[in-house]
Amino acid sequence: SNPYISGIGDLFTREFFEMAKSRLKPGGIMCVWFHTYSMGDSDMRAMAKTLVKVFPHNTMWMPNESDLIFLSSMDPLAFDDRLLARFEVPAVRSDLGRIRINEISDVLASYVWGDKGLARYGEGEGRLHTDDNMMLEFSAGRKMFAPRDTACLSTFISTMESPPLMT
Repeated sequence: SNPYISGIGDLFTREFFEMAKSRLKPGGIMCVWFHTYSMGDSDMRAMAKTLVKVFPHNTMWMPNESDLIFLSSMDPLAFDDRLLARFEVPAVRSDLGRIRINEISDVLASYVWGDKGLARYGEGEGRLHTDDNMMLEFSAGRKMFAPRDTACLSTFISTMESPPLMT
């Protein structure tokens, strides 16, 4: 779901996020994959700003230099014993093992920011990605063959937060 493909950019708009939020059950989580390649820092900030505008609770994860995962919810996201218990389910452990996630620390190591960090990154004059301002479809396409803009990666790495401690 690359936002530069015509029609896919709709999946990253404020309106789509609002629709998804309206369908979440209490305690529900929306997961959004976003890539860093062919994206500039302003695109990444627009994505952050748009998510934070809709969801009060967000985390950002960077499992590798090309992908970001956002978890967004109406409720604070808990990292507690339930997460550890799920990780011990043999089928879950087996599936995660196929992608070299063998310990809970392998997951937590990709944590970048929580609510405050993501809001701080998205604040400023950047625009929201909306149905009537589908900028990601156009800006990302223009960057397709340009040298990679690594400003956002440097920002992510240099300002990473510790994941919330499990209780």
